Amino acid sequence: MWHTLCVSREQCKNVKLGRLKSVGVDAAWKVPLYMPTEYIDGRFPLTGVANPEPSDETVLVSGMLFAEPNTEWRNGAPMTRWALADAQGNLLHFSFFGDSRPVVEKLKETRHAVWLCGKIQYFGSKPYLVQAEVADDSFAGRVVARYPGKRGKLSAQNAQRLMASLVPKTVSVCAARLREILGDIVPAQYVRRLLNCPRWTLDELLYEVHSPNTPESGYQALAIIDRLAALLSAAELKQATAATPPARPPICWDGDWRMLAQAFPYPLTEEQQQGIAMLVEKFQSPCASRTLINGDVGTGKSITYQVAVAYAVQAGARAAVLLPHSRLAVQAYQEFRQLWPDLPVRLVTGSAENGPDEDLARLPLLIGTTALLHRPVGEFDVVVVDEQQRYSVDQRNALTGNTAHLIEVSATPIPRSMAYVLYGAMDVIPITQRHSPQNIRSSIITPNGVRPMLDKVRTLVDAGHRILVVCPKRTGNDDETLSSVSRVTARWESLFPGRIRCADSSMDDSVIAQAIDDIILGRAQILVATTVVETGLNIPQLRGVIVTNGDRFGVSQLHQIRGRLAREGGDGWFWVYLPNPVGHKTMERLQAVVSTCEGFDLSRLDMSIRGAGDLSAQGNRQHGASDNLIYNRSVPSGLLDEMFEHLAVLT
Repeated sequence: MWHTLCVSREQCKNVKLGRLKSVGVDAAWKVPLYMPTEYIDGRFPLTGVANPEPSDETVLVSGMLFAEPNTEWRNGAPMTRWALADAQGNLLHFSFFGDSRPVVEKLKETRHAVWLCGKIQYFGSKPYLVQAEVADDSFAGRVVARYPGKRGKLSAQNAQRLMASLVPKTVSVCAARLREILGDIVPAQYVRRLLNCPRWTLDELLYEVHSPNTPESGYQALAIIDRLAALLSAAELKQATAATPPARPPICWDGDWRMLAQAFPYPLTEEQQQGIAMLVEKFQSPCASRTLINGDVGTGKSITYQVAVAYAVQAGARAAVLLPHSRLAVQAYQEFRQLWPDLPVRLVTGSAENGPDEDLARLPLLIGTTALLHRPVGEFDVVVVDEQQRYSVDQRNALTGNTAHLIEVSATPIPRSMAYVLYGAMDVIPITQRHSPQNIRSSIITPNGVRPMLDKVRTLVDAGHRILVVCPKRTGNDDETLSSVSRVTARWESLFPGRIRCADSSMDDSVIAQAIDDIILGRAQILVATTVVETGLNIPQLRGVIVTNGDRFGVSQLHQIRGRLAREGGDGWFWVYLPNPVGHKTMERLQAVVSTCEGFDLSRLDMSIRGAGDLSAQGNRQHGASDNLIYNRSVPSGLLDEMFEHLAVLT
């Protein structure tokens, strides 16, 4: 345990934070709130590497370097392969990416066993130490707290050194500041019980987090920190639910929104009608509103906001619809033009063909991409953010000002919005009914299950259906354990010659559009792509989707990709392919995805995994813990529920 140093607030002003500022630690008292993400148990290093168990946790490994390193260059990027050997000659392979010459030369000079840390995974039959790093000699024999860095700003090693130096100097001031903050939330006599911390003071708790004697003790302290983060987030939520919305002039039209709904060639579902009526009622009120339209792909979420937006424009209001990319923006623009030809609307994208900027602030309805955020568009009365999970908090709020009605639309809302909905700080319009019922079968596929999957794909292709294969990266220039569009395209071309097209974000929009058009028109049947197809892509007769290296995708991403299937109704097959073994937590997350097709349920799961984010009115973080207090810890949804209930009773 580090020696306790009593440091005054005045002395804390002289503490040099260094590169910790790059990760948001902007005051000395916040240093102990920069939490470790894991502990390496150096008391029992791995010295034998015969059939090591796959691990989600970072382990410490000791061994002799085997043979010489092999450096390969791919598209200008070096990758150095090497291996450790134990006393029995068993090998554990590892790689360094990028310019690793200084590390390699240092290791070559080592005449005795070297120490590395990383996670054990298998690729084929070979064990690998992935995310391998050279460990400090001091790791052996003790428990080491590990902290995240920030690419290009703060390395994990530097973060560790800074925390070891600064935590002892700042713990006492941090604990005193936390007591003040907690005192504004709940009476002091309830704090220990709420945090489930009967034996540690706040000073001792912070020391235990950063310098535990055992990993178990460290994780126990982190569990208490999670309760602290949940209490702070619940207080922010409670404040948000009690906030009075800003006043604004009502939006009222002499006509009936049902007249506008008649433009659709089919009757609206009961949920869509109820949603439109709810939005119109909010427009007619004398205060701004914030509403989430939540529904899975294909349930007609856009219909709900389209009618409401048309109502607002007919009433003389100004409206904007923000979409994540130009293809979707053009599609939405064309839909508005077809539905209500007399409605004045302008498309605003990065293209120079959109018309002069000086007219934008006078037009009643603008539909576009993030180009809307960088043009002189004026003020709006209604703002729609479609696929809201694709935008930051700042981007979503940029068009609304203080008084616009905000309508957010998503099949899988971000955890922050999900928390607002669940705790009453934001209204929700659920859209669950489909015009065309679907039957989607989802499953996880390992190498042993590839043959049945390929047989089904061939059956679908022979029947004239379409297949989508999604890869985590474009090219194979770095970690070749991940499937790339280039390699996968070649592999599928050998199986289905002439029937393959590919698309990724490095291609011109016209090239991507041509590939997708070829699939839609039947010139090809299998599209290999990155997540450029995650939203907005509508491929008729798409009956099969394969996500390769599915463990590299988030819950929301997987559900969005699955939403491309069977848009016109009917059967669809969704395969999450895992070419390599994954850890228990990862498999648990993927099993949850394939067990349900309900986006609302998966969004709750996503919130429980990633945390609710910074729930304050000024917060920018969309998941995880509150940026301005607890760093690197997500707030478990169950704890948030518990703390919210406690605050309702105690305050």
